[in-house]
Order: sequence, then structure tokens, then C-alpha cells
Amino acid sequence: MNLRLPLLLALGALGSAGFAGFTPPLMAQHAGHHAGHDGAATASEEARVPLYDALGPYARAVGTEMSEAAAYVRQGMALTYGFAHSEGVRSFREASRIDPTCAFCFWAEGWALGPHINGRMGNQAAREAFAAIQQALTLMDASGGSAADSQSDLPGVERALIEALAVRYAPDPESANRAQLDTLYALAMDEVARLHPTDLEVLTLAGEAWMVLEPWAYWSESGDARPHAEAALRHLEAALAIDVTHPGACHLYIHLVEASPDPWRALPCADHLADMIPGVSHIPHMPAHVLMRTGRYGEAVRGNQRAWIADQRAGFDGPPAVYPSHNLHMLFFAAAFDGQSAVALQAARDVSRIAPAFSIYIPLGHARFGRWDEILEHPVLEVSPFATGVSHYARGMAQLRLGAREEVDAEIEALERALDQVDPEARFRGHRQRELLGIARGTLLGERLALEGDVAGAVRIMEGALLLERALNYDEPEPWPIPVRHTLGAVLLEAGRAAEAEAVYREALAIHPDNGWSLHGLAAALRAQGNASEAAEIEARFQAMWARADVWISGSRF
Repeated sequence: MNLRLPLLLALGALGSAGFAGFTPPLMAQHAGHHAGHDGAATASEEARVPLYDALGPYARAVGTEMSEAAAYVRQGMALTYGFAHSEGVRSFREASRIDPTCAFCFWAEGWALGPHINGRMGNQAAREAFAAIQQALTLMDASGGSAADSQSDLPGVERALIEALAVRYAPDPESANRAQLDTLYALAMDEVARLHPTDLEVLTLAGEAWMVLEPWAYWSESGDARPHAEAALRHLEAALAIDVTHPGACHLYIHLVEASPDPWRALPCADHLADMIPGVSHIPHMPAHVLMRTGRYGEAVRGNQRAWIADQRAGFDGPPAVYPSHNLHMLFFAAAFDGQSAVALQAARDVSRIAPAFSIYIPLGHARFGRWDEILEHPVLEVSPFATGVSHYARGMAQLRLGAREEVDAEIEALERALDQVDPEARFRGHRQRELLGIARGTLLGERLALEGDVAGAVRIMEGALLLERALNYDEPEPWPIPVRHTLGAVLLEAGRAAEAEAVYREALAIHPDNGWSLHGLAAALRAQGNASEAAEIEARFQAMWARADVWISGSRF
């Protein structure tokens, strides 16, 4: 079946309703889920592309008789599955240089240049992708017709993929409707999947095609999959039922379900993914997106350490680093939840060197672990009014714990001045900075009121901060590393309101399963109510979860 004609005719029917001091060479910096991305290869095309090691066991037969060209296609697939799109493009172009008759090589280039869940498609990339897929079509036609022609030298599945991708690109990207073209491509990939229901690449790319239509909007507020997510789930789960270790399907599936009510469903593939393409740093990092949601913080730490090692190797002979600031950001959060203060604080220092906006995690890391003197020794951040406000929050917490009441008030005033200077639309990783500083302000003011004996006032203002925290968009990792419930629960417990503290800690554990901070607080709340048996059970869980920690804690916050 030739997919081009009926899908191009469908275009009219759709109308306008389309759907450590070390800085590695960066393939891409993580700048939020909807970061702009032109998609075109940015590295010098004159330099010979190396064949990297450490790309794992991924393999696929390719329609070329030249083994070196096939090796570059397999490398490009692995790199692109790891979101090293630009380097994937370079590998595919090297493959087509070696074998100019390889239609699949040109198809692969067109695919890697396309939009993906973390990046839209610029006009230059669209022009290059159109040229690549047109060349693939020319070579395909020269070798014997459409996907239905079983006598051709080109495998039928490759023909079907070429025909499907051809509907995604137009000769004039400035006037093309990208949403319509992407929708046509998703429909075309449905048909390819019907024709080739056991081909792992087909199922993976069909799932990706549907995810791209509305990236990061896969689940309704009630927890139901949206229609495009249902289509993606169908394809990706079919692929994983055949091979749970497939890196492309597993990577996309984790992103698809991480914000769902059941992220546990991705754990089987997460257990394998890091070893599938270990040299592309985003892949060993990726399991953390569900490990953090399911309470496996120590494994998330190790995975992001492996990712950071791969990022560092990029400065020597490894593949380019992919989202190194995101890898370190996740390492910081995972270590903070796991009680590994040394790892968390080093990750904060490392990420601040790569991305100065992330320097807020130095004072926040010190506050998380009660390093009050170090907070006061660190200069106030001046990267932005937002960062300055975060500094004053941490300094206020330090002065509060050290008993300097007047200095606390001065830090609160400085925090509020910084808050007034923040642009209402300014964002940090997609979150409004004013809302994040509102969480900081509410926490600090609540702590001060509680220390003065006004527990009712403290609870009231912390509940306001909790409303701000609840309203934050889903993000992994989250932007704020000290959950309000960890502080609110401690304030309630210290005020003798143990039953209320218990409820707060149980809510916290529903959001961050088995995190040691909340387990410790819950055990104390149960003991305070005379529930010694369950308290002992929770304490045992705490001891198991805190086994890698390097800090002793007396409560759910310092």
C-alpha cells in the first residue's frame, strides 16, 4: 500500500484543526520540557564522525550492503534514541556519504531532524528534512516501487517508513501547517504499525509520532490518558511486550507514564534502560524519572552519577553530553531525598558551573541539610532577583536556627524586596519564579511564627505555601527541594498536634513514596499518639531507606 496519496488527500479534510568545574561539550542543555530546538545538525560537517563505543547492544538490520554505512545508521539510531539528535544526524549523513544509494540512510536523517517531545522544528531543519526524505523517495523508487512491492531489494518495512515520513515535510516550511503534517505522519505510522506489528522500530516511532502532537500533556486532571497518549501507549506497550529492553520504546514510555497515576508500570523497562545505551548520558539518567516517583532514590542517585560520568567523558572520546545540567539537577534531588548530603551538595556546585541559574541549589542544599554556618559564609546570589530571594530565604532559615531573631527579620525584608523585583512572568524551568519565592516566604515566615509560639499563624501561612506548591506543574525533578509538608509536619509535631502531623506525613509519602524524611516524621507522630507497633514498622522502613545517608536527622527538616 502506498501511504503517500491517501494521507496527502486527508490534509484538506483536517483543515486548521491540527493537533566539578568540568564543563563537557554540550549536545543540548535542559531548558524545560517545551524548549525550542531547531533540530538541524550544528557540528561541523567536514569533520569525520567517529564510531563511538559504549553505545550498548542496540542493533538493527539496515538496507545497505556496506557494513560501515550500516554501523553509522545503527549509531545514529542509538544517539537519536538518547536525544543526541544533532549527533544522530551527523551519523546518518556519514552513512549516506559512504553509501549514496542507501534510501534508509536518508530516511533516518529526515527522522532525526524532525520535531521531538523536547524540541520543536525550525525552518532550516524542515528544509533539510524535506530534502533528505525526497532523496530517500528517489532512491526507493529507483530500487523498485512502493512498500507493497515485495520484489524490491529494499525491505518492505523501510519502504513503508520512507513513505510515512514523506507526509511529514513540505517544500515550503514557512507556509506549512506543522500540526497538520505531524498529525498526518502519526496516522501514517499507525498504518505502518498495522502492516508491521512486530517491528520494534515501527512501534517505537509510531508511539513517538503521537507523543509529539501534544508533548507533556498526556494525562487529564482525573488521571486518564488523553487520546494522543492512548495511541502512544498502545504502540509502545506493544513494543515492550516484545522486548522490554528496547531503548527507544523504553525511553519514550518512561516519559509517557511518569506523570500518570501509575508510574510503577515503567519499572520493568527502567530496570534495563541504563545499560542499553550507556555512553549517551540521557539514557542512564532516564530511569530516574520513574525511580524518583516510586521511591527508589538510591538507584536514581547511581543512575545520574553514571550520566554525569558519561557527560564528563564527552570532553575526551565519548559521545557529546546530553542535558548535563538536567542530569546534575536530578542527581541533586535524588541525593537530597536519599540523605546523601555530600553527593547532593557536590551536584549543586557542579550544576551551578554549567548553568548559573541553578546556583540556587547551593543555598537550598545547605538549608535542606541544616548547614547553617555554610549558608552565611556563602555570598548572596546575584544571578537574578529570584536567586537573590532564594539566598535570603536560606539565610533567614540559618539566622532562625542560630537564634539571631533581628537578622531573621532583615532577611525576610530582603526576601520580600527581591520578590517585588521578580517579573511576574519570569520562570525557572517553566515555573513562575514568584510562586517559588512565595513557597520560600511562607515557609520562612511560618517557621518564625512557630518559634514565637504562634502555631496557628504558622500553620495558616504554611498551608498557603502548600497551595502554591500543589499548583506547580508536574516536573521531574521538581523545582523546590524542601517539600512544604516536611516543614509543616515538623511544626505540627513540635506543637503536640501529632494526629495532624501524621496526616501531613502520609500525604507527603503518597507524593514521594518511602522518602526517609517523611518516614522519620511519621514514626515520631505515631509514637506520640501511643501507636508503638506501627511506629516500629515505619521506623524499620526509615532505617532501610536511610541506609546510604551521611547525615543523622532528628525530624523531617533541620
